[in-house]
Amino acid sequence: MMALGTSPAAANVPLLQAIGNAAVSTGLKSKLDAAFSSAIHRTCLPFDVFDHPAWRDFFAKLRPDYTLPTPHAIGSTLLDAEYATIMNNCKTELAASSVAVLGIDAVSKTTTNVIVHTPYSWFMHNLHASIHVDSPVSIARR
Repeated sequence: MMALGTSPAAANVPLLQAIGNAAVSTGLKSKLDAAFSSAIHRTCLPFDVFDHPAWRDFFAKLRPDYTLPTPHAIGSTLLDAEYATIMNNCKTELAASSVAVLGIDAVSKTTTNVIVHTPYSWFMHNLHASIHVDSPVSIARR
């Protein structure tokens, strides 16, 4: 029970301090890294946007025992995991949809995006074709 005149935020200070003082486990580090990199990916920020001593100092003050993922990790393993999550979500949504329309968007002479439309548009794949290697039949098989 909160004391009269105490704000909800003030009432949670001991809880927040306890969470802030808890050691970062491997599982928690993985979850924090995934959430941090997902925010960078989804907002189209450069992978090294927080790789400056001032930002690292700020995050160290927030959570001294947590180390930010490197720009390389954000652009490789964490990006791959984010891509896999998003593609799995797309496939789940498409499987649950009763109607889907295939859209093709030729963005250049050699690149074609495949987009599936339900009530939402889902980017699924881009095809890189070469006039010497690919034929309409080989592209359709992809």
